[in-house]
Amino acid sequence: MPRPEYNVPYNWGFAHRHVPEIEQALGLNDQLLFYPVKATWARGIEVEIQAQVHFPIDIFRLYEEFYAGEKFVRIRTEAKKENVKDTNFCDIYPTADDLSVKIYATLDNLIKGAAGQAVQNMNIICSLPEDHGLK
Repeated sequence: MPRPEYNVPYNWGFAHRHVPEIEQALGLNDQLLFYPVKATWARGIEVEIQAQVHFPIDIFRLYEEFYAGEKFVRIRTEAKKENVKDTNFCDIYPTADDLSVKIYATLDNLIKGAAGQAVQNMNIICSLPEDHGLK
């Protein structure tokens, strides 16, 4: 059986099925270029987002403030899939350089994906601690 190809983009640019929903959430129209890449690991997602800004910005502080109090989002000085494996955490590393920003994020899609979100939502609905049964 031939080995599947990895580390190659698929449905990239404007063609990916998630582009319309991302652009809707961001208020964009035909501006998002999305480059998902097949990876060699069995679980986990690594994301790199790049954007241009019109003025210098302290993106790290903005992310810290926005996600303050969120149980399963951690703002870090690095984002590596090894740090989120087998957890419900999403690690985000936002950085800026002159008039561009880069945001790196990682999560374990087998935990933080739909299953982890379902448990987290059930906990909230049932007035349980948000992290009950999650790590």
